[in-house]
Amino acid sequence: MSTELAPLPDELVIRPSQVINYGHYLSAALQMIVCGMLFAILRHQWPMLSPVFLLIPLIAILGLACLTWLKTASTSYHFAKNRMTWRTGLLSRSAESLELYRVADVTMNQPLLQRLFGVGAITLRTADANHREIVMLGVPQPDRFRDWLTDAVQQTRRERGMREVQMDSL
Repeated sequence: MSTELAPLPDELVIRPSQVINYGHYLSAALQMIVCGMLFAILRHQWPMLSPVFLLIPLIAILGLACLTWLKTASTSYHFAKNRMTWRTGLLSRSAESLELYRVADVTMNQPLLQRLFGVGAITLRTADANHREIVMLGVPQPDRFRDWLTDAVQQTRRERGMREVQMDSL
């Protein structure tokens, strides 16, 4: 049995799932229902009340929910050539990178609702001074991705001829 890993794909792109925003979307739906009920009660008391008074808060609530959706939709994690690059931003974009050999630990967290939908959070603890901890939210198939990333980190270290030294006991 060979211990050689398959070569890394040329590029892997991970986009967070919108499932991580379920709390925001549920809250927005409840707020819209409450606004509709309040409007119905007020309209019963004052029949001349304009529907514009209902539209303004509904549009604001819907707008905030759309911004939450756009923020998640505009985030991506790219893995290519032994490097991770994450890009974020709606109107102005930012991109940051990390060499995979600097990753010290990869952990996965999957709350119940995210587990039902097959997504979770991946936390990277690194040896990089600028990025000590990187949290990737809404990662599809987080168990498989965690295993893949751990293998990619080990493969990158082997290619560079690096070894990990634990300094805890010194």
